[in-house]
Amino acid sequence: MSTIRALLASRKGGPLILDAGMGTGLGRLGLSEKQCWTAGYRTDDAQVREAVLAVHRGFLRAGCDVLTANTYNVSKVNAQSVLGLGTAEAAAHEERCIKASIDLARSAIATHAHETGRAFEGVLFASLGCFGTTILGRGETANRLHSDDEQALRVPGYGVPQATLEDFHRTRAASAIAAGVRSLAFETVPDLHEARAIAAVLAELQPTTPGLEALVMFTCRDAEHVDNGDRFDACCEALAQCEPV
Repeated sequence: MSTIRALLASRKGGPLILDAGMGTGLGRLGLSEKQCWTAGYRTDDAQVREAVLAVHRGFLRAGCDVLTANTYNVSKVNAQSVLGLGTAEAAAHEERCIKASIDLARSAIATHAHETGRAFEGVLFASLGCFGTTILGRGETANRLHSDDEQALRVPGYGVPQATLEDFHRTRAASAIAAGVRSLAFETVPDLHEARAIAAVLAELQPTTPGLEALVMFTCRDAEHVDNGDRFDACCEALAQCEPV
């Protein structure tokens, strides 16, 4: 497999094809909404495992250059609030599920290579969703009271300390790295506070993680502002000196 920088260089300005929504793909295979949202925690469920593999293989057959493991909303915070696990159990569950989901993606890549006779020349990323994935009923629109309420008051940084945001991203990124993935995709980031937390975590991890690279993707309300109203260029500036990005 490649790195995102090498892949971009090889295309000489041409486009890269990313995979699509895992949840949408799982739903089309007949999984319930709950199964789709919790698939990252159900890596020991045979039905869910086979469905995740099938979705990954579909993306590979479609020619994606970037495949993301189904780790978007896997976190120790969710393991505590959704599964009712204690602190230590939740941390272990986070690490175990992230590794299992990365292994599933690798298995799909290996199967595709066997079926086609061609090695995957793209990049495998670990998907790391925003802190909003831990807030029940708010999902990726975590700075709103409701996803359809455009006028709702947005709370900078979810109203939690910066250290909380950093710890949330640090442990998941570390679990992905421990599973052998050096490419991290931070997804649906809605504000400047979380961008700064991600930059801080990457700065911590870089010295001990050769080859670390990251994509940071924001949810935006318009061409100039991210979801909670911060300027998009300010968010980019917060990441500008972060070498892995």
